[in-house]
Amino acid sequence: MIVAGREVFFLGYPKGMTGYDANIPLVRQGLIAGDRMHEIILDGNFFGGSSGSPIFLNPDLENNVMSQRLIGVVAEQRTIAIKRFPMLEENMGIGIGIKIGYIIQTVDKSIKELNK
Repeated sequence: MIVAGREVFFLGYPKGMTGYDANIPLVRQGLIAGDRMHEIILDGNFFGGSSGSPIFLNPDLENNVMSQRLIGVVAEQRTIAIKRFPMLEENMGIGIGIKIGYIIQTVDKSIKELNK
């Protein structure tokens, strides 16, 4: 369930960290900061290369079974211009995720359109 304050984690391959010895995903933790129609607003430390990363609810113990739920995919990180150097930006610690239900709905609609 997408509720503000719930812990989430996401993983991805940051820019510049690929290769034989670094080709493993980094796992990051954050919080759900808000919920919009098809988007999840996330509070966390995002990095370039996070886009496309899966977003999971932090596992809860439900019925004595650890469960993880995929709730979305990271779409973007928000940045802000640095006042002294306006051509540079810094990470705001805010990310936007697309809800998995919306992704599935969009893919299903696209498949139906292709099959017409």
